[in-house]
Amino acid sequence: MKTDTNKKLVHINNLQRGDKFQIPSVRDTMSDMKFISTTETSSLIEGYKRDSIDDNWKPFRMHVSNGVMVEVVDQFEKNLMEENKQNATATAEQTEVSAAPKRRGRPSKAKLAFNQLKGVDGEFTVRDVVEKNDIKEYEVHNLIRSAVQSGKVSVVKELVGGRGKPRKVYRLA
Repeated sequence: MKTDTNKKLVHINNLQRGDKFQIPSVRDTMSDMKFISTTETSSLIEGYKRDSIDDNWKPFRMHVSNGVMVEVVDQFEKNLMEENKQNATATAEQTEVSAAPKRRGRPSKAKLAFNQLKGVDGEFTVRDVVEKNDIKEYEVHNLIRSAVQSGKVSVVKELVGGRGKPRKVYRLA
């Protein structure tokens, strides 16, 4: 994108608090930038940015190097940027209302209570509970292990079936 040759480029750390500016090289993806403060090595700025030209504008706040050259924005452009910011905020609010926040990590599992399972009256094995309740075997193992530790279920006997570990037969305590 072309930059206006009449604009004077200055180092960002020469701005005053609240000055509006733009960085010529990122004009399409960052707008309505305002100078906040400076330190020896960086300056704090805020404004609106987007990842690509088709995306919505989102507010941001970040530090940039004091070596960055910027164009100070005059009053007419400040008013234009304010209008863009209001439009961006309105579209951002519309998208926030429609989309629920995404949670990170695995989705939480629904906790099953041992007394809600079918086929646990009398003697039963893990395989019996899996077949009657249509849940995964490892979930049944976890439920039975918890019930054994809490004393609700006890091991009655073990059935030897040839190869592998013997199957445990449980009963409610």
